[in-house]
Formats: sequence, C-alpha cells, structure tokens
Amino acid sequence: MNKRFFVWVVALCSGWFAARSDAQEIVKADNTLPLNDPASWTGGVVPGDSNIAVWDSTVLGANTVTLGGALTWDGLRLANPGGTVTLQGADRLTLDGGAATDLDLSLATQDLVLDLPVTLGGSQAADIAAGRSMTVNGAASIGGLTRKGDGLLHLTGTTTCGNGRYEGGVTLFDGTTTLYGDHVLAGGTAIFRGPVAMTLGSTETLAIYNGTLVLDGAGLTMTNSSSRFFAGRTHTTSDGLLIVSNGTHSIYGYNSGSMANFIGVSGARRGRLHLENGSLSVVYLRLGTNQKGSEEIDELIVNNGLLSVTGSTGTDPISKAFKMGTRFDESTTESATRSSLLAVNGGRFEVPNGTSQVATDVATSTGSQQIRLNGGTWAVKKLAFGSSPTVTRTLAFDGGTLEGTNVLAGSDLIEGASYVTATVRAGGARLASAPGNDFSVTLNLAEDPASPGGGLVKLGSGRLTLGGANTYTGPTVVSNGVLALSGTLAVTNLTVAPGASFSLADGTLSTFAPAALRFGVGGAPAVLELEVAPAGNACDALHVPNGAWIQNMGIALVQQGTRQHILRAGDFPILTYAGTAPAIAGLSWANPVIGFTCAFTLDSVTRTVTAQVRLDPTASPSVWVNPTHGDWAAAANWNAMPASAAGTAVLFSAIPTAATAVTLDTPSRWAAPPSTIRTATRSPARAH
Repeated sequence: MNKRFFVWVVALCSGWFAARSDAQEIVKADNTLPLNDPASWTGGVVPGDSNIAVWDSTVLGANTVTLGGALTWDGLRLANPGGTVTLQGADRLTLDGGAATDLDLSLATQDLVLDLPVTLGGSQAADIAAGRSMTVNGAASIGGLTRKGDGLLHLTGTTTCGNGRYEGGVTLFDGTTTLYGDHVLAGGTAIFRGPVAMTLGSTETLAIYNGTLVLDGAGLTMTNSSSRFFAGRTHTTSDGLLIVSNGTHSIYGYNSGSMANFIGVSGARRGRLHLENGSLSVVYLRLGTNQKGSEEIDELIVNNGLLSVTGSTGTDPISKAFKMGTRFDESTTESATRSSLLAVNGGRFEVPNGTSQVATDVATSTGSQQIRLNGGTWAVKKLAFGSSPTVTRTLAFDGGTLEGTNVLAGSDLIEGASYVTATVRAGGARLASAPGNDFSVTLNLAEDPASPGGGLVKLGSGRLTLGGANTYTGPTVVSNGVLALSGTLAVTNLTVAPGASFSLADGTLSTFAPAALRFGVGGAPAVLELEVAPAGNACDALHVPNGAWIQNMGIALVQQGTRQHILRAGDFPILTYAGTAPAIAGLSWANPVIGFTCAFTLDSVTRTVTAQVRLDPTASPSVWVNPTHGDWAAAANWNAMPASAAGTAVLFSAIPTAATAVTLDTPSRWAAPPSTIRTATRSPARAH
C-alpha cells in the first residue's frame, strides 16, 4: 500500500471520529426558547439520544427554559454559564444512561435546577463539583445511580431509584422515595429527610462503608425481611457513621447471624451509630463484631429518642438480640478483638425480648467493652457478660438508668456480674424494675474515686433485690416500687418515698442500721417489709438513727423465706432507735390478715418498738387461722369459734397455703362451700 495513501486514510478516519465525538455535545444558545426548538441551540440542531446537552459561557446569564415537549438526551453537562440553569415544565426529560457521566457538573460554576419530571435510564452517573448543587424538584425515576463529586444532589420530588453508590458530596432525599436493591455509601453524606421505603435489598441493602448517613425525616422503612444496615465493614479504611436525628425508622430484617445489623465489623477501622432524636427499630443489632482493623473504638451513642432492638433469644446462642464485642457466630474458639463503647446520655435504648451479650468466653479475645449510663435509660430483659480474661468490661453509672423489663421472675438481671467492673460516679446510679417485674441485681457497685458522691435510686413499680457488696457513698433512695436488700451497703443513707417499699426479706433475719433515714415523708405511707421466723418472736428489724424523719411507715410482716403474710400471733421487735423515739401514731399495718390485729407499742427502756399481732375474736365472719389441716370443732383453728347455727358464715382466707382438709365431726349443711377450701371431710356422720 502507498504509505502516503495509508497516512491520509488514517488521518481522515481520525478526523471523522473526532468530529463525531465533538458532535455528541450540542451547546445551548443564549436564549429562552423551548429546548425542542432548533433555534434554542447554537448549531440549530435539537439534542437527541446520542447527544449531550451543554450549557457553557455562550449563555450569558441565568437561563430558565421549558422543554416544549418530551426530550431524550444522552447526557447533560453544565460548564460555565452566566447564572443558574433551570429546566421547567410538565414535559419529561429522559437521559438514557449512555454517557460516561450523564449529569456532569464536575467543572460547573453555576447550579442546575430540574423543575420537571425526569427519567434517568440505565445506570446513571452524577458528578457535581464542590460548592455546586443540582436540584430535582419533579418526579424522578432513576434506574441506578453513581454519585460523585463534593457538591449537593437534592431530590425534592417523588423519587424511585435502583441500586445506588454514593462516593462523595451530599445527596439529600427530601421527597417520598423508594429505593430498590442495594445502596452503598462509600463517602460523603446521604440524608433521608422525606419518607423512604427500601425494598428488594440483600447483603448491602444499606451499606455505610465510609461517610455519614443521616435519617432526618418522616421515616425509613425496610420492607424486605432479609434487609439490614451496617456502618463500618471489612476494610481497614472503612469508617461509617449512621445518625438518627428525627422521624420514625424501622428495619424488618430478622437474620441474627451474618445478616444482622452491624456497627463496626470484620476488619473495619470504625463503625458508629448516634441516636440524636426520633426512633429506630431493628430486630438484631451487633456492636464491635469479629476482628479489629485499627485501635479505633466502635460507638453506639444514644443522646435522645428511642432505639429498640426487638429480637427474641431462643436456644441458639446466635439469636441473642444485642451483642457487643463478640463473634457474629458465637464461636467458642475464635477470638473477638474489637473495642466498643455504648453510651446512653439521654433517651431510651431498649432490648425487651432477648439477651444483651457483652464480650465472649473465648480466652484469646481482646479489647475493651465500655458501657456508660450518663442519662436516659437502657432497658434489658437479660444482660450477660462473657468471661474472657483479657477483655476489659466496665459499666459506669453517672445519672443513667438500667431497667429490667420482661425479666424472668426471680432471676438475676445480670449474668456474669463478676466479670464486669461496675462504678457509680457523682451523677449516681438508677436501677428500675418495670411494672410486674421481680428480679435481682447482684453487682458490686463501687464508688468511682475520680467522681465521688454518687448514690442509688430505685425506680419503677416492680420489685428489685439488690445484692453484692456496694461501696458507693451517696444516698440510697427508693422512689417507686420495692427495693429489697440482700447485699451490703457501705454507706447507709436511706430515703423511702411515700408509696414505695424497702424490704429486708431475703430469707435471713437481720437488723439494718442506716446512718440517716427518711421514711414516708410528705404523703402516703412508705412500707417496711420484714420477715418473721416460723416460731418465736425473732424477726428482721430496722434501727432508726438519731435525726431520722419518719412520717408514715407501713409495716409488712411476712413469713421468713416466703413473702407470704404472717400466719400467727406474736410480739415482734421491728424497730430499735437512737435519739428521739419514733411516733407510734405514724405506724400502720401494711399487709393485714383478716382474723388478726396488729398494734404497735414502744418500750423507752429497751428503745424498741414492737408489733403485737393477735387473733381478733371480733372479726366477722369467723376466720380459719390454721395454715394446714384440722378439725372444725377445734377452737384453736379459728380466730373465734363459729356459731353452730343456720346462717353462720366462715372465711378461709389467705392463711391456708395448700390444699386443706377440714374434718367435720357433726352434721352440717353448707349453702355455699368456701372457694378457698380444697377438701372437706366429715367423721363419723356425712355433711349435708
């Protein structure tokens, strides 16, 4: 071939392709004619589906135009026009996804407003320079989106979008939005301000590898049962943050294993979830899972609002509702090495249906697991600490509340309490027992020497038994419900509010001697619950210190080890005192039993107050006072022997503790057998 001819052909072809490439861009003329008018464009040609529409310095000022009809372009590029470019009207603009960057504001000096319906077909790329914005006010249908650049993409209308990848800048979903597939935040900030529904997602339904996702609107709802979120995953550079600042948000994913919701997992630098307001509900939540990727600490911080973890815990250990500093699969051989911080500063974090697990039992696990209750409430059904000897576990109270809810009756709220260091700072500890709950807390609550003076407040209408050796130095206040003491208090400054109860009923008779005491001051009686021995006059006692304030004190006497009402008469020394004698008029019987009376007497010599429990011969009807079987005719079985006459009524009240046989020695006719008597026998004649 002739070399000059070959070179000429190559040059001609190259020139043709260059011309073809240049022809893809059509520049807007400096006018406001509708965009379907050829005169609206510098070359007199309307862009089509193989062209990129361009606004550059040819347009000297702000440019507001209509389409004049539905148009389809390959892309749109904004360069350096003289002002904001606004496309408006009812006609639809379609970008077919063929261009390398379909919405190109990477070098823009002005902003773009699309005030019309938009279809972004195929896989779209939007690149917006720092300081610039693109606002889509009309309904937007987006096949898929890759978001680049440091500027703002603001979607205010109804939006639907397939898979999304967000690499920088700010993407703000401000209207009603439906997101299909997976959405990956790789940088920058995404904000959900309008209602957002996410469907058909899978592993990365809402993946926050880097950057910040803000839930700031009406609500995010994930409707796919296998959907989930994670913040910080896999890569040593991964640093993801989820902020909930407003609205009501729910994630319906149910998988408790590899598809749970994670904050910091598997080699990530860090993961964080901050709840500032509003609410977020998830099924299973994991904080600081698997191996570390740096020395950074994963964070779950609740400043306000409500975080609910609703999952239930079954026989499979993987199904624990909330886990912190563990392996995702509960491996008994592989270590967990991430460090985590749970800080509740306000609001409420609740795990009402399953176990909250902190750290593992694997000896080679490392890291620190810190829990700080500085305000607000952490409500749990069960809190378990793992035993790994090389993991640091701390629980610090500084004005926050640990609440037991739906706790197994009679159980200890905290499993593995000996593996955690629990401290009380100046703001104090608050322990709450939700209505209907009855459980123990066996922590050794120690004073933090760096922040001394904090005390303990018992909240909630349920019953809580405090065990352990407690060395905090502030007051102990029973604000509501029942606080029973089975452990020890180094400093015993006790206040029991009106309507609340303080109990020494732990199965062992003892005397409690507080250094200071306020009991039932300012309202209804506060109750003192004391155990009475099975025989004799021995009982629990309270020593009333000098300067104590007792206004209304109800005395509840129960059988030792049972919490059942007292079943017998006796003289029980319930109070001793120093200083001024307590006013007997302020004492009352808090749990009276029909057929008995209780009076209080004061002995100034022995400085003792005695509860004198007696049979009440005046009670009507006659009351069976034998806790077990017996003869009807035996007077000792009654507070007062019932008359043998028609119309006589008798009462089998709370005293019989089991099925009871009463032997009738004379013929009897019962109009209505007592409901609380299980068996009635007669010898030798038949009752009728």
